[in-house]
Amino acid sequence: MDRKKVCKKSSAKKKMMSIELKREIIEKHEPGVRVVDLSRQYGRSTSMTCSVLKRKESIKSVTPAKGLTIISKLRTSLHENMEKLLMVWALVDTSTAYSNCNHDLILEERVYGIPYPAERFLEYYEKEDDEALLQLRSEIKPDFPNHYVFCKYISENLIVEKCTDIPSAIIRPSLISSAWKGSKRAEERHLERIQELEFARIESRRKTENEIRIREARHKEEMEARLKVEEETRLNAGEQARPKGRKQEQGRLKAEEEAKAVE
Repeated sequence: MDRKKVCKKSSAKKKMMSIELKREIIEKHEPGVRVVDLSRQYGRSTSMTCSVLKRKESIKSVTPAKGLTIISKLRTSLHENMEKLLMVWALVDTSTAYSNCNHDLILEERVYGIPYPAERFLEYYEKEDDEALLQLRSEIKPDFPNHYVFCKYISENLIVEKCTDIPSAIIRPSLISSAWKGSKRAEERHLERIQELEFARIESRRKTENEIRIREARHKEEMEARLKVEEETRLNAGEQARPKGRKQEQGRLKAEEEAKAVE
């Protein structure tokens, strides 16, 4: 047998199947669809299809997340919840309630399209082609009152065009601003945080002052020890010089006495 055919056959056997695909095969086999036909339809080997059908009870008993291919024997409900959370991705766009304010009619809660792909704006923006951008904007009627609502309008259309394979949502608040006063619990947490920061600042200053005191006391002890050593050295040098001076004085007196005796 040709080596390439063997490699292709082995790679086909190793091709994984998701739990959803396995359930679909089981559902089609139960009414009477043959294993050979199922294998040909899904591009799998008959042995793999048979192994899926043998484990149909265990496959049907679980509710795994989308895209899962392997079911562990130690699987619990915690595993299922974690897999679902990991598989869920959502895009939430904060638009504005005035994204379609250029219309005078009563508007519906939907995205109003534009006469061309919204991605074209991004292409001209990356090229820094201001004339082309102005031309695109002039083709949208009625005109928008400002650039802000116009950009929100374009972003909504981009999400509709591009986010077709992931969950997405567009919210249109009428006004977004900072809160002057929050809930009581939020204020308590804020005060607690301020107290923690103040306490940490006081502790840090106290620690720094203690370190300075310790450093000054250590420096004072070192200076006193150095002065003590210098004083002892000076006293020892003086005591060693005194006997020498006495001998010289005694020699001088003796010489004077001898001189007097000679006279």
